[in-house]
Amino acid sequence: MVQTGAKGSKVNQSQVSCCLGQQELEGRLPPLMSTQRSLPCFAVRDLSNRTRGYIADRFLTGIRPQEFFFHCMAGREGLVDTAVKTSRSGYLQRCLVKHLEALKVSYDHTVRDSDGSVLQFLYGEDCRQVG
Repeated sequence: MVQTGAKGSKVNQSQVSCCLGQQELEGRLPPLMSTQRSLPCFAVRDLSNRTRGYIADRFLTGIRPQEFFFHCMAGREGLVDTAVKTSRSGYLQRCLVKHLEALKVSYDHTVRDSDGSVLQFLYGEDCRQVG
């Protein structure tokens, strides 16, 4: 399915069969608490890769609870980013359409606003005649 492009990607395939890799939060490693550990289940001042969000396990054989937690933290951040970007781009599209709704292409191929003022002398960026 990945090779045909029907579903998934090479990243998904590697997460299932190889490893999930380094998890990031806001472009950084998972933060340390005041006790110098990322999660309460790790030893104090243990800064090994596993305690800093690196997941060497894969979905095929299963991941540890701590690794699952790191993966969920990164996934949640991705969902929030997507939601914020979607709402922002939707609002910008609404504003753009609202400002452009009064424009029309006239019989002489000029772009005019509601009071007849010319905004563009020839419709289109390539200056070809429409018609």
